[in-house]
Amino acid sequence: MRHVRDADGKVYVHDFLAAERFEALERGLGQRDPNGTDEASAPSSITGFFLYAPPDFHTEIDVEIFNDPSGRVLFTTYANGEQTNTVEKKLPFDATAAFHEYRIDFYPTRAEFSVDGRLLHTFRDGLPGDSMKLMVNAWYPEWLPGKEPREDGYTYVDWIQR
Repeated sequence: MRHVRDADGKVYVHDFLAAERFEALERGLGQRDPNGTDEASAPSSITGFFLYAPPDFHTEIDVEIFNDPSGRVLFTTYANGEQTNTVEKKLPFDATAAFHEYRIDFYPTRAEFSVDGRLLHTFRDGLPGDSMKLMVNAWYPEWLPGKEPREDGYTYVDWIQR
């Protein structure tokens, strides 16, 4: 997978990907404590690990982790400009408290979503057919109540593997 890191540390992947397995070891958005611990600081935000091709909401397979102690995660697909699948699951942990492995296995006939090696959900229809790029972000959706914090938060990604 070819990638480039810019001056701000952002990594851009140049290859388009399809029918692959993708994993990321990441923790939700938090704020670095001077004592070396991390705490959730953005309960109105989501960290996304997803396959994507523009335009927005046209071709996507998403894992969206709520950056609060609730343990909520969304698995979603978009195809041909429409949201075709979405399901919310409850994780047995606070995603902001430690690193966890999030995985998308994308095949021509299904998309599988796993967390920490455990398969949580599979979609078998409504899958995008286009090639996509792997993306990671943190954002504040308008539909999620709350407000942005006064200080910057950070999403920590230990590794991403194809």
